[in-house]
Amino acid sequence: MKDFSSLLKRITEALGSDAHLKASVRDAVRECAGGNLRDEDILVKNGTLSLSASPALKNEIRLKEERILECIREKSGTVIIKIVYC
Repeated sequence: MKDFSSLLKRITEALGSDAHLKASVRDAVRECAGGNLRDEDILVKNGTLSLSASPALKNEIRLKEERILECIREKSGTVIIKIVYC
């Protein structure tokens, strides 16, 4: 039973950090590019940020990519290496 509790605690912590990271990405895009993203549009895996957005928002994000990555790093402490547009 103790192992199960430990497992649940780790899962909860992992989900919480994922939600915090997605919120940081959303805020950074809103501040720098002026667009809104939903949680379903954001996926972070192995230092790669995958975004699904409208063509206009994708272009805005591309133009301000360095500033957005810097803002995400400041807000969440997570280093994103590259952004992939879906």
